[in-house]
Amino acid sequence: MTFEITINDRESGVKPKNFLKKTLDVNYNQLIKAIKNKRITLNTKKIKEDDVLKTNDIIKVWDESITLRKTKSTEILEKDVENLNLEILKKTSDFLILNKNPGVVVQGAYHNELSLSKHLRYLEQKKKLNSNSLFHVHRLDKDTSGCLIIGNGQENIRSLNKLFQEKKITKIYSAICSSWFDKKEDTITLNLKRNIPNSLPKVIVSNDGKPTKLKYKVIKEFEKNNQRLSLIEIQLITGFMHQIRVTMFHLKHPIIGDTMYSNVRINEEFKDIISRQLLHASKVEFMWKNKKILVNSKYPQDFEEILH
Repeated sequence: MTFEITINDRESGVKPKNFLKKTLDVNYNQLIKAIKNKRITLNTKKIKEDDVLKTNDIIKVWDESITLRKTKSTEILEKDVENLNLEILKKTSDFLILNKNPGVVVQGAYHNELSLSKHLRYLEQKKKLNSNSLFHVHRLDKDTSGCLIIGNGQENIRSLNKLFQEKKITKIYSAICSSWFDKKEDTITLNLKRNIPNSLPKVIVSNDGKPTKLKYKVIKEFEKNNQRLSLIEIQLITGFMHQIRVTMFHLKHPIIGDTMYSNVRINEEFKDIISRQLLHASKVEFMWKNKKILVNSKYPQDFEEILH
């Protein structure tokens, strides 16, 4: 089965191999082979000898023969099921495309948070699927809404992940940003990297960061609460944590409602209307078995309240 583990504060500072030996039900030779072949990854990358785990790191296991070591906590986790009433935008036997609500955590979750994994376990039970057959193949921030692709079964999950790696899935986002843009359409390249652990913001612009690229296009300019605002569409060319939010902040057009990469004064103007960053995954497009898949998600209610 495919699954992931979010590293907590207690596990921070531990070597990945030491953590995995205690956590996974696998012999050492099989573990080393899985790491070497990238069947176990750390933050989507190959695990290296000098890696040390940090809080909120993501370990993902892609090997069907490897499972979590049975403990009381994992047995409870497997029974953790909750219907989050997420709209299904597209359903096939190979995948689902869900309309994620703001506030739903895609990977990992702290106590009392709405967890996508709980909803996927609910769908598995409802449709009588194998345990852990449904798995997300990309991520959205907790407070970002919209299109989220869920693979059904290991073979389809691997195929969808390959499409993402080969940049054959087009993702379009909508955002409402502060002020009006001088350039109504542009391609932006920035070097981004994660900030030091437990520091804010979580991602910064840095010369030694990873090159990232996106395109944006202004769809509408308007005024609300005596503020100039812009509705834009963004196409990600690369993928990086908080990439859209950091890029818009760097351009001095932060997304309305974003509390990490933000203009506090403008957010204050809209605090009675919105409670999250106005970023929405509005469209996904890709080829699947020689058929074009195109799915749109309409603007959520908080977008509509600002726009109209």
